[in-house]
Amino acid sequence: MMNNKILVFAGTYEGRKLCEYLNQKDVKLSACVPTDYAKDLLWKVKNIQIYSEQLNGAAIEDLLQQKGFNIVIDATHPYAKKVTQNIQSACNKAKTEYIRLLRDEYQSSDIDTVHDIMSAVEYLKNTVGNVLITTGSKKLSMYCSIPDYRNRLFVRVLPSPEILEQCNQLGFKGRHLIGMQGPFSHDLNVAMLKQLNCSYLVTKNTKKVGDFDEKLSAAQETGTKILLIDRSPKEIGYCLNEVIDLIEKRYGFDERKVNVTLKKEYFPLFVSSKGKSALVVGGGKIATRRILTLLKFKYEITVVSPTITKEIEILTRNNEIAYIEREFAEKDIEGYSLVVAATNDRRVNQLVGRLAKKFGIYVSVADVKEECTFYFPAVITQTDMVIGITSEGKSHKLVKEAKKKIEGVLP
Repeated sequence: MMNNKILVFAGTYEGRKLCEYLNQKDVKLSACVPTDYAKDLLWKVKNIQIYSEQLNGAAIEDLLQQKGFNIVIDATHPYAKKVTQNIQSACNKAKTEYIRLLRDEYQSSDIDTVHDIMSAVEYLKNTVGNVLITTGSKKLSMYCSIPDYRNRLFVRVLPSPEILEQCNQLGFKGRHLIGMQGPFSHDLNVAMLKQLNCSYLVTKNTKKVGDFDEKLSAAQETGTKILLIDRSPKEIGYCLNEVIDLIEKRYGFDERKVNVTLKKEYFPLFVSSKGKSALVVGGGKIATRRILTLLKFKYEITVVSPTITKEIEILTRNNEIAYIEREFAEKDIEGYSLVVAATNDRRVNQLVGRLAKKFGIYVSVADVKEECTFYFPAVITQTDMVIGITSEGKSHKLVKEAKKKIEGVLP
């Protein structure tokens, strides 16, 4: 039998999902995780050798030499650059194939993005208002160059004695030092941002499942500006599904066998729009994009919002859509086949989603994907064809790239 010994550095959600997938295949699976907590998260995976201690470069080299893995898959945290460098170096020396598994990134034109903490510091020097820092304790000293940082900045870090002492020495004390262990819910983030009266929230582009979405929705509800520290430089690698495809082709696994843990939640159902009506709650940029997509179909569209964009105003004047100029009311949802919640008010979006589900109406909630009963796809329309593309709300970038490629091959 072909050598099927695979080692996964599995400290992330994607790493765990990959291990669950490989556990159902004919491979000898091993995993390295950074903590005992990460080890416990692999409880679904049976017949796996787990190494839960922190491994330096030399230890990784020894492990590869001793065990003879033929593939190493690096699913470590995107900001653990030193660890990735050590894994790559060890694979080169052991002549072992290396595959980088990347996380999806959040893509949005509505969020200010910088490439590193120093850039974030320079950005904040030109702002006013309180700031919640959620980028961890490493390099926290860089924020100390911001004028009046002791009064403006609030840092949220892990509650270990060493980290808290480090923060104290840097001048982060009292209510400006928040020692808490995640995960952090939407409501908790909202309460914290309101209590601290924050104008800015600084976070990293890790797209950790649930974590970033909860920050984003909380920031939208409270009117807090997100400053996103992006990954720079961009890494070369593969998303989870692409890694699975590589493994399938390499070992000739039967692709018709569907892995239960990787089954998709949303079925791509095409439904008739003829004679049906759609309600869009909200009049901003996101609402505009949703309306322009719906206009490609036969829906009768109504918009409810106290304000609208110039594009929606033009559509209203041209009688292409109906417009109700006021705040959303619960009675508005009656009689529609499809509803879109796209306001900048988390409470309104949540209410719209809840009411739609109550009445069995398809609903898309723009700021919290878990509240959607369908996702808005990227749509390609031709004379005799409609194509919808979605990543189940995980990566706008991948959808955009896929749409471009499909349009490039169509006649």
